Amino acid sequence: MRDTQLYRDLLGVSPPWRVVSVDMDTEAKTITVTVDLKSGALLSCPECGHQRCPVKDRRQRTWRHLDTCQYRTMVQGPVPRTECPDCGVKTVEPPWAVRYSRFTKGFEHRPSSAFSRCP
Repeated sequence: MRDTQLYRDLLGVSPPWRVVSVDMDTEAKTITVTVDLKSGALLSCPECGHQRCPVKDRRQRTWRHLDTCQYRTMVQGPVPRTECPDCGVKTVEPPWAVRYSRFTKGFEHRPSSAFSRCP
């Protein structure tokens, strides 16, 4: 299993999201997981669920994740905003984090589809 596949499964990332890289800094004892959207991705409006809304813009953010062994793990990725024909511009919550949080769902121990299989 590749490192990108491992973190994809750990974070609950599925298309159009993708883990593009996993970088380890042995000196700083950190792992940085970079997540992005596929180019031209269309997302559901977070308010009404309208399908196939274009991404208007995105802002890069960083979230703290659970440690990987003795390495501090951070997730970097976009927080996109969609332009819904009914609701206007709305911020999309990435699958690994809760809106406005600086921590992943795993770090906060909040259930998601990736964690629902855990006992």
